[in-house]
Amino acid sequence: MKNQIKSYWSNWLSIAAIICSVVAICVSLPSAPELGMDYIGVIVGILSLLVTMLIGWQIWNVIAIDKKIDGKAKQTSDSLTKSIDATKKEMIEYIEKANEKSQIEIMTSLLFLQGDTFLLKSQYENALLRYLDIISDIIEKPYIENYSNAIDACILKAREAMKSVNHNELNRILKAEKRESYLKALLKVESHKAIDIIIFLRGL
Repeated sequence: MKNQIKSYWSNWLSIAAIICSVVAICVSLPSAPELGMDYIGVIVGILSLLVTMLIGWQIWNVIAIDKKIDGKAKQTSDSLTKSIDATKKEMIEYIEKANEKSQIEIMTSLLFLQGDTFLLKSQYENALLRYLDIISDIIEKPYIENYSNAIDACILKAREAMKSVNHNELNRILKAEKRESYLKALLKVESHKAIDIIIFLRGL
């Protein structure tokens, strides 16, 4: 910035010096027709040339400033576009996550009600599997609200169902892959709260 200011004043001072020199020539060398040379004409020509140069310089400055403005505008536009795209992406991800969270919470509530219904109908095997399904879903996607309380409630219900299950019937409807999935989820439950359920499943 300082260099630009120095250059600006230097240019104007040079132009002023030239003008002063021309004025001095005008004063010291007036028009002399007998010499065959009109100094006034020469001086006017020089002044015209200087004016032309000044006008050209101003036009060049205007063009240069326009280019800088266009560059800044494009840079600002690109920056705003990137910022808008990033914000849009974050909002879409947030909405998708919120929708998925709502769907899982609804499905968890429905599974819990279904488990309670099986329990009331003395279908203990199906009730146990529903509670274990809920625990697995919560462990895999732990952003469900109050998931610790939900797991505790499912463990209590699962223990209640375990007391009356028919082992043969449970072995018939419970696939080996599903049992391993349940065990994997139960092992992640904090404080070994589900250790008795783990022992029960491993003993099938």
